[in-house]
Amino acid sequence: MTAACHEGEMLLLCARSALNPREAERLQTLAAGVIDWELLFLLARKHRVLPLLERHLETACPGKAPRAWSDRLRSRTAENARRNDLLAAETGRVLALAERSGIAAVAFKGPLLAATAYGDLTLRQVWDIDLLVEARQTRTFVGILEAEGYLPQRRFDRAQDLLHTETGIGIDLHWGLTPAFFPVDVGVSDLLSRRRRIVVGDAPCTVPDDADMLFILCLQVAKDCWERRQHLEYLSKAVDIAEFLRSASPLDWDRILTDARRQGWLRVLRFGLGLAAGLLDAPLPPSLRDDLRRDPTAARLVDDVCRRLFTAEDRTPFKLADAPFTLDHRFRQLRFYLAMRERPSDWLRHLAEIGRSGIPRMASTWIGGWPGRGFRWNRKDGRAAA
Repeated sequence: MTAACHEGEMLLLCARSALNPREAERLQTLAAGVIDWELLFLLARKHRVLPLLERHLETACPGKAPRAWSDRLRSRTAENARRNDLLAAETGRVLALAERSGIAAVAFKGPLLAATAYGDLTLRQVWDIDLLVEARQTRTFVGILEAEGYLPQRRFDRAQDLLHTETGIGIDLHWGLTPAFFPVDVGVSDLLSRRRRIVVGDAPCTVPDDADMLFILCLQVAKDCWERRQHLEYLSKAVDIAEFLRSASPLDWDRILTDARRQGWLRVLRFGLGLAAGLLDAPLPPSLRDDLRRDPTAARLVDDVCRRLFTAEDRTPFKLADAPFTLDHRFRQLRFYLAMRERPSDWLRHLAEIGRSGIPRMASTWIGGWPGRGFRWNRKDGRAAA
């Protein structure tokens, strides 16, 4: 798939842990041309791939970028490396606290994914620590974290944010992988029972097994696009899948596809794999590529998302939590969800969830009249605003 601009093509080339000779040569050719370096920086920052960009520009085409620009990029990546070291150590410490308290927990994404999939703790931008526990153990674990200096912040649908009062480290504590408004059945207890232990630095940590981790990464990017009106908010989420596929031990694809088909996750899996393969040349067995081609709906969803990458539309900030509840946006979400899931039973569950929680939310937001595009309730003065 092609990028919408030269800067986008450069970013796609750099968005991997290693370049082959052909890719390095193409990057050198692009860097020698007329490049909007500020746009390249903004795209890399927005899509959370600054460390990968810095690595490949330094090794494949040193001296091509303006000096001040390179210094700024180098400063940001050095700051990220320091923070990742801190987050990795804290992840191990917090998981040890959970284990001593008899709480089954795994870390996913974050610094452990950087260490395992990328092979280098410094190459992935990390903002916080993501942990998964069973719902029945959430309150106990929050109490343990509070005793360690973490204060609860925002509570989401099946997730709780916590922030350490001294270090500023954030923890996203999950007891489900998606909000109820994007219903995907994931047996958290089964997933935790298959967890495996790795060592990052000197700290033993627990993470999902490879098959579960692959699905989690594909599910994250599908949910991301659902929330952001079919845009890929962070290219780094597709990079996570591609780097995981390059680094993982041989995967049992028969088991993965069989489980996905049984659980109704098949198109979610195909969507994530299609993005990673199409944008970043992620390695897929020939049978998987054939399987993707046999699902035109998954291919269309991938194409729709990729066409918006690096365009002006892509660079427009959008956060679901800050957006008005417009009919247009909710309809686009519904259409995307129904295309993403292959089983009618999942469509019905989604429609039921809209009736249970979505309609009351929208009604409380749209007080004052029938909402049109962009109509929202002004919470400060209680007046309707266009």
